[in-house]
Amino acid sequence: FRRVLFRSRGQRFGTLGWIVVGVLSVTAIGWFFRGGQIDWQDSRDWQKEWTYYEAVKETLATGRLPWHINAAFHYTNKFFANPETVIAPHLVALAVLGIPTFVFMQSLMVVAIGVLASHALARELDFGPVATVAFLALFLFNGYILGHLGGGHLQWISCFLYPAVDRKSTRLNSSHANISYAVFC
Repeated sequence: FRRVLFRSRGQRFGTLGWIVVGVLSVTAIGWFFRGGQIDWQDSRDWQKEWTYYEAVKETLATGRLPWHINAAFHYTNKFFANPETVIAPHLVALAVLGIPTFVFMQSLMVVAIGVLASHALARELDFGPVATVAFLALFLFNGYILGHLGGGHLQWISCFLYPAVDRKSTRLNSSHANISYAVFC
């Protein structure tokens, strides 16, 4: 069993495999977010995301902070009182991108970082091809995360950054030759 999961006799998930995973990941995210053409009126959560990004876009255009937004979410219409308000450096891209394009590009970037970090994790753990594919399937097609994303909970996209943020925190026992890791997210 250990030979199947971990590398043996020079077996490894090669560069071509990682390129295929990258292309499939980008294609899957493109399909999932419909290439940025999300039906923003489909659910209240997508409307909420649109309102947040619209307030940031207006701020970048006018140079004034949005103290209030047009609708009340989480029982308040105060922009900074809402716990889901997105404040991040990459939001300056909204000055030149439309909201659908921004959400699509942000999602692609986050998943790409997650795949690159997964590559580093698989190499560090000396995973064989079977373990690598199983890990990537669990990581990229996690139904819990995708269910939240499909419902308009865009903050869940950050779960794809987990391998990049802290690979070491999932280590269970570092005294063995092959290190065991917990399944996360």
